[in-house]
Amino acid sequence: MAPLDQPHADTHTAFRGSLAERMALARRPDAAPELLVLLAADAVEGVRRTVAENPAAPSHADRLLAQDAVASIRISLARKLAAQAAELARSLTDRRIRLAWDALLLLAQDLAQEVRHAVADTLADLPDAPHDLVIALARDAALLVCEPLIRLSAVLTEGDLIALVREPPGAGSRAAVAGRLQLAPPVCEAVVESGDIAAMAALLRNPTSRIPSWALAVLVELAGEEMCLQEPLTCRPSLPPALLRRLAALVADDVLSQWAVRAGLPPAVAEQLRARAPSGEGGPGRAGRLEWTTSREKGLSHISFT
Repeated sequence: MAPLDQPHADTHTAFRGSLAERMALARRPDAAPELLVLLAADAVEGVRRTVAENPAAPSHADRLLAQDAVASIRISLARKLAAQAAELARSLTDRRIRLAWDALLLLAQDLAQEVRHAVADTLADLPDAPHDLVIALARDAALLVCEPLIRLSAVLTEGDLIALVREPPGAGSRAAVAGRLQLAPPVCEAVVESGDIAAMAALLRNPTSRIPSWALAVLVELAGEEMCLQEPLTCRPSLPPALLRRLAALVADDVLSQWAVRAGLPPAVAEQLRARAPSGEGGPGRAGRLEWTTSREKGLSHISFT
């Protein structure tokens, strides 16, 4: 019997080949599209996953695999399609591209958080990711899903971040905003105004957050009651001298002892820390409130501590 030509051999492999042969065909970039669609329905999980990871797989195969019963296969497909999101979004008039885009949207709404996370985590690194898709996932109630985009996506605007602070999708999302690099003053203000103590602590621990002076004054006063703000405030670089002195009067003794040995404090603050008794005499809140008056940008509010 004459040997089969390549197309016929591949068809034979797809229908009757061994597992190793089907796996090899599923990963081939030159495999016939109709055979990859056939292998996307293979009974063996490994074959279907290999098709999901194959960049050459046709959109019909992707659409089929987006509804695969195995979550790890959907995760593999989610990472592949999310990496192509910008290109897909630019070509939605092409029917085949539209099928792949629809598969990506299905994965972005998958019931499994891990699948949605795979989409979000991949999009977070793309500077040209589709804005609407990024916003939808940044507003996901699951922190596993929204957090990578909130922390990292360059697609999110200052307005987007403020909206996420004012109407957080779930627990921890404000703190994720507060941890973004180079956080702009209006977003920092929104975090402080939210009253979310955990987010405020994250804001203070973010060395690149540009917190306005009025907001720092609020945080120092809150530290008298909220212990979790004290340590990050003492580590905050370039606090104004008046706030340093006020903070020195507020911090608990255990925070005080660590702060007192830190180099670089202004002499007046260092002396104030040394004067505080270890037993707490003259401790938190004992000193009179320093007069501290600041105005927010655009005159939105006026805060006076006396």
